[in-house]
Amino acid sequence: MSHDLLDELLADVPRYVAPDVDAAWRAGTRRRRRRVAAWGAAGISLALISGIAALGYEARRSAEPADSPNGIERHPSFVPRPLLVQDLPSRPGPVAGVLVTDVSGTIVVDGDGRSWRMPDAFERSDFVPALSADGRRLGFMERVSDQTSQYVIADLVTGERTEFPEVGDNIGESTQTYMMYGQTPSFWSPDGRWIMTFGTLSDGASGLVLLGSSGEVRLVPDHGWPVGWIGNNRLGWLKGRGVLLVTDLEGVVQERVVLEPPSGEIGQWSGRLSPDGSMLAVIPFPGTEGVTIYDARSGQVTGQGEASGALFSPPVWAGDSVGDWTDEGVIDVSTGEFIVEYSTHWPDVVGGQWASDALEGDESAGPGLFAWQYWQWLWWWQTILVGLAVVAVLLTVRWLIRLDRRRVE
Repeated sequence: MSHDLLDELLADVPRYVAPDVDAAWRAGTRRRRRRVAAWGAAGISLALISGIAALGYEARRSAEPADSPNGIERHPSFVPRPLLVQDLPSRPGPVAGVLVTDVSGTIVVDGDGRSWRMPDAFERSDFVPALSADGRRLGFMERVSDQTSQYVIADLVTGERTEFPEVGDNIGESTQTYMMYGQTPSFWSPDGRWIMTFGTLSDGASGLVLLGSSGEVRLVPDHGWPVGWIGNNRLGWLKGRGVLLVTDLEGVVQERVVLEPPSGEIGQWSGRLSPDGSMLAVIPFPGTEGVTIYDARSGQVTGQGEASGALFSPPVWAGDSVGDWTDEGVIDVSTGEFIVEYSTHWPDVVGGQWASDALEGDESAGPGLFAWQYWQWLWWWQTILVGLAVVAVLLTVRWLIRLDRRRVE
């Protein structure tokens, strides 16, 4: 008999009462088992609470400015999905990309692959935000009420917002002057002064809507599908299947470049000029015929590759390489390798934009070991918790067996 159990026996039974040794022993054993079970449950609960708190915690400076205030200079090779997606701070600094998903909404990604949700972005996935080449400015459609939306340009370094209450979506009844079309791309000018996007006046006149970072709005007459900028003051249009038109900001045609027509239909997501305006990448819609790369000055074909072009985004440029959007990442059309790969835990990615400066810069391996929210194996948390619970039960049983053996001895 152990000293502990003997002490309990003597404590429970007065001296003048003949003790029932077996009953006292059983009572003491039950108390010890309850104590072990209580401590075990408390330990498991504390571990669970600590784990959830640690995984959900993110310091206020979690989105500290990336690189320099002048722009982004790197991009992630892989975009992991955190267990808990938190809201984007008002001053995150330059970012590398924007992803539009079917379930998680609009996601902003920094140069290391960390991500935040844009809580004010329009919920519809076909209004893809516009990210400037340096990753500093972001234009997006914002929901104001159930019946009204407005366009906003946010400076991600200073936190300043330029609002366009006269520019809304083209859904439902509205008295706003300009209506932006969904499912059409937007392009920033190289100097970050203008966003070009497709829209219409409330009286029905359609064309490019130019939104200035100073708050100015212009409507440029329609010349085809917009494909980007050639310099800071000239717009590129893909007309029909084989003509690149270049206009000024008033819509006056400056150049007309004849292209060898690609084999396939052209849509609003089909074309994109390179950041310097010298090259044009065209992916036919719906994108089963690959990509054709043209010299934007001569119209000659300079390269071809495989591409699908199936998402709500035009091709991207990573230096001299062309990237094609897929729901698994951005793929280099010349090599078939990922420029940026997405975690399989993200809901379906339907579009977005990447800053050209980020894709041209260095490649980052990821958020780092101490950013525990992005550990991909933690997505198996249910299996891990079940395993821990089984281990805890087995340890408890083993402990109780040892107690019984000690009692017999």
